[in-house]
Amino acid sequence: MKNDERVKQVVEETYRQNSRKRHLLDVLAILSTVEGRRFIIELLEVCRVFRNNWTPSAEIHRFEGMRHIGLTMLRDIEDLGIKGLELYHTAQKEYISLQLEEER
Repeated sequence: MKNDERVKQVVEETYRQNSRKRHLLDVLAILSTVEGRRFIIELLEVCRVFRNNWTPSAEIHRFEGMRHIGLTMLRDIEDLGIKGLELYHTAQKEYISLQLEEER
């Protein structure tokens, strides 16, 4: 491998790593606000992450595509480590409280 190719590979890998770090920091910033946590929980619901998506029609492909997006978000939250999981659990609690308030 030539030096130029190696340098290019290193630069591209560094860019990917920095891009991933920046993305995770963005997710953390979203989870750090009440509104952001509510948005994430609602997104996961819309994406049908915790539902059975089986249907005898071609709609299953759309549902599974949406579910993939939600699962990707969950992976990002897990990649944040303990802080991400704590904020996600806070989001779940806040969302349940909101639902209970709306029922009253």
